[in-house]
Amino acid sequence: APSGAPFPIRSATGFDPKGDNGERNSEAPRVFDGNPATFWSSEGYASPDFGGLKKGVGVLLDFGQPRKVTTVSLVLPTASDITVYVSSKPSIDGATPVGTSSGKNGAVTVTAPTPASGQYLIVWFTKISTASDGRFRATLAEVTAR
Repeated sequence: APSGAPFPIRSATGFDPKGDNGERNSEAPRVFDGNPATFWSSEGYASPDFGGLKKGVGVLLDFGQPRKVTTVSLVLPTASDITVYVSSKPSIDGATPVGTSSGKNGAVTVTAPTPASGQYLIVWFTKISTASDGRFRATLAEVTAR
């Protein structure tokens, strides 16, 4: 990527390592389509803590090659607690945290204290809000990483 330009994202999938390994995967490419009106949302849960079923869910993005990530900008349609990770494998195990955000929606930016290297970016939701259908859902409209 040119200096300062966001890294290209090759693909995105829902990330649910403690569940069925999928979380509305077909919606995940919406998080890098450049349109903040489209978004990925998780399955519906009974409470902000995923009904006690798991610690979190998220979106796994693949850069296609290792990148040194310093800043990740997100558009969150609903207030959420998130941690953003960079990893050399499509797993949260051993991943490097880039930053966190708690209870915010709209434009959110997290900045790594030092660049985090890896091919994969994980946006991990640990607390979620009520969606328009009355269920609790993680929602993510856009992701850019530099």
